[in-house]
Amino acid sequence: MQTTDTFNILRTLSLQFNSPLSETKEGCFLNVDNQELNGSFKAVKLFPGLEILTIDAHIKNGFKIDNFFNLTEALHFVFCFEGSISHKFSSENEKKEIHRLQNVILGGNDYYSSQFYFKDQSMVRMSIISITSQIIDYTNFVKTSRLSHLLKDLIANVDRSKSYAYFGEISLDCSKYFKQIINNDLIGLANRLVFEASVFKMLSAQFKSYNSSEFNTDSKESKLNQTERSKIIALSEYITNNLSSTLTISELEKVSGLNQKKIQLGFRLFFDESVNKFITNLRILKSKELIETTDLSMSEIVYNIGFNSRSYFSKIFAKRYGLLPTEYKKHHHLTHPTFEYCYYSKASSKINAEDISDIIEVSRINNLKKGINGCLIYHDSYFFQILEGPKDDILKLMKKISKDDRHKNVIKLYEGVKAGRYFKEWSMALIDNSPSFFKDQKAIKFLNPEISLDLLKHKGLSASHFWEKTRNHLLVEQVNK
Repeated sequence: MQTTDTFNILRTLSLQFNSPLSETKEGCFLNVDNQELNGSFKAVKLFPGLEILTIDAHIKNGFKIDNFFNLTEALHFVFCFEGSISHKFSSENEKKEIHRLQNVILGGNDYYSSQFYFKDQSMVRMSIISITSQIIDYTNFVKTSRLSHLLKDLIANVDRSKSYAYFGEISLDCSKYFKQIINNDLIGLANRLVFEASVFKMLSAQFKSYNSSEFNTDSKESKLNQTERSKIIALSEYITNNLSSTLTISELEKVSGLNQKKIQLGFRLFFDESVNKFITNLRILKSKELIETTDLSMSEIVYNIGFNSRSYFSKIFAKRYGLLPTEYKKHHHLTHPTFEYCYYSKASSKINAEDISDIIEVSRINNLKKGINGCLIYHDSYFFQILEGPKDDILKLMKKISKDDRHKNVIKLYEGVKAGRYFKEWSMALIDNSPSFFKDQKAIKFLNPEISLDLLKHKGLSASHFWEKTRNHLLVEQVNK
């Protein structure tokens, strides 16, 4: 594999896995679902000389990415959020493991190109931010930002006569930026800006981690080896997923394989607090999340977060947020933003009027029970739906909707929070020239004719853009009512 950029890497993998590749102005996207691998690859160029590759995949049969950027000098900032992979330079014989959450920086060229090895039956979620020598030509001939020149200076100072490998410490700061990168679909200007900002923040976090480890020999770190640090991170996730359990030190020692002294040392190192304080803080954060996103009673919330005393829970919650949990719940439900999920899908070729009438009736009844508002549109063999309401209920509903065989190819357009609800109820809307297709005319609300005509003018756009425009029109119409 001869590779000069991340797009070329995905083109090669597309051929290797016999899977279709999508190249747009936003980036290069590869989705694979076969006996070898199930997952997605994404490559995005921010500007010439700075690009990122992300991998989110369940790997069934191991493979390798060979000769990574072997036709140009490059620095690669590697971060494995989940799983682990191995790396070696083409000039080396021994592979070295890149651990989960470890900050790794690699420098290579045509002789010292990188090779990444992915294991059988592994789940990998990772990113590689690459700064290449293309940035030198870019900044020489184009008026660019200060950032571009700083990156140019960085790559220009790389010693091209040898490889460079920094296998650093675990970096928790990178995790939050990685999530923003991997979950971003790059649809729309706002998402693109968030994506690019997250890449720069990720790069900054990896630089900071490198600088602090190079110039700071903290005695705590020296007392924990790489395996022990990984166990501390794994233990913190175990605690997060088991807050309702009785989390004693002896239990945590069994789970982690570390003694109490190592556990306390690790939590002081990574979280700057004792393990008991860490557990309490997580429980309070979880209680706040449950208050905001569910209709659980306060007693149910106390049980779910592992507290035995409701009065003790109220005391420490009030100390943290300045309000008792019951007061916070009342205040939040008056002012909290609404969760929205918006998607479109292709209707099954076998769908008929009875099916759609059934969808209307069942949706109206179930959505009202759960406090879900929104609008469903059927047009030209496509469904489009906006759902507003409690986040947990909407996400559970989307799992059911995704499995419904009356449609396929469910594409998410938007998922997030907004101030208040736009729709006062749930309803069925129609953009169609044949309303007689439906039996239950009373259940159907026809869109504003001006909006319908305007949308139909844009029928030639790609499906995503068409339905994104539909969503914008609907929300504007609701605001103007």
